[in-house]
Amino acid sequence: MKENTSYDVIVVGGGPSGFIAATAAARQGAKTLLIERYGFLGGMPTTACIGPISPFHFKDEQVIGGIPQQFIDRMVELGGSTGHAKTTDPKGHGSYVCFYDRQIYKWAALQMVQEAGADILFHSFLSDVQVENGRVVSITTTSKSGRTAYRAQVFVDATGDGDLAALAGAEYSVGRADGVVQPATLMFEMAQVDTAAVKKYMDENPDDFWRRSEIVPMRTFSTDLEQKHYCGQGFIRAVREATDSGDLKLGRDSVLFWTGVRPGVLHFNSTRVSAVNAISADDLTRAEIEGREQPDVLGRFSSPQSTRV
Repeated sequence: MKENTSYDVIVVGGGPSGFIAATAAARQGAKTLLIERYGFLGGMPTTACIGPISPFHFKDEQVIGGIPQQFIDRMVELGGSTGHAKTTDPKGHGSYVCFYDRQIYKWAALQMVQEAGADILFHSFLSDVQVENGRVVSITTTSKSGRTAYRAQVFVDATGDGDLAALAGAEYSVGRADGVVQPATLMFEMAQVDTAAVKKYMDENPDDFWRRSEIVPMRTFSTDLEQKHYCGQGFIRAVREATDSGDLKLGRDSVLFWTGVRPGVLHFNSTRVSAVNAISADDLTRAEIEGREQPDVLGRFSSPQSTRV
């Protein structure tokens, strides 16, 4: 196992917290390394098809600024985001949301980290942590290059699951006191959707939806992106009928969806897989399989041949 150059700050995980932490540290002059297990930055927003970013606001007051807001501005400048947009009904998602293109997200994050002067190591995952006198002194990564040790004065755990802290011996718990965890969701998108027709149905059938919200952009953005946005949770009658008949299995009683950042696209947060331990590879494998079955069923359920949705 080779020993690599030491750093002032090492950030493990290139998701939103990780790439912003690395940018902040490098801007302050710290010799910084950002380690990411995939070949790009962004974490869940780019790897898991997460929907709009929210919230940066409490009611109408913006409470998050700094580097995160600079990142939003960068995506807008690159033609990949609406910037913050106001919701007419904040229930469930906050007063403002921000639509974004996932590929532009990756590129904007990479630009900011590199411009700050931080080093980046892709395709490497944390595999061990070395602790001396109750303090983390180095970590080990594993990649196709083998195992590599890195030393630093400060380590930032931005893995999402507290992997660095757990490997260092920190106590942790999973789920509630009874072991129950939040259901897992595999988000997905549908293209070539008549989004105006969906909105028209929502407006004409308000009793068929738990919530409906128009989303109004607060700044100009690329005309290549969808200009009219909304969110809905419903099709309650159709979901109930299809679930009762056995034609549909979602694990929930309605369909939650948003307009996509690109025209003619709907983004769905409508799957649900229960009893998934996120630190179990077996559970995650089961969830991935079941999570992909549900969009397939929903896609056929809402196809042009179906009159139910």
